[in-house]
Amino acid sequence: MNDEQKKQEVEQVAPAFAEASVGREVEEVAKEVRCQKCEEYLAGWKRALADYDNLQKDLGRVRNRAGFYQSCPVLAHLRL
Repeated sequence: MNDEQKKQEVEQVAPAFAEASVGREVEEVAKEVRCQKCEEYLAGWKRALADYDNLQKDLGRVRNRAGFYQSCPVLAHLRL
């Protein structure tokens, strides 16, 4: 192969390599975006779970207070 043929071959193959590297970059960026989205969703789920746990604790406190007041004899007379 002479220099002219090598040059033509490189010119033909170079765009394919450029596209492949761009394709890889796009895939890497897409993968990073997916990972970021997954992390955001995971953080949201954790926040929701923490909120639910706090709600359960608050409801438990309210129930305990209501049970305490129901057991007070003074309040039992007021409910007549």
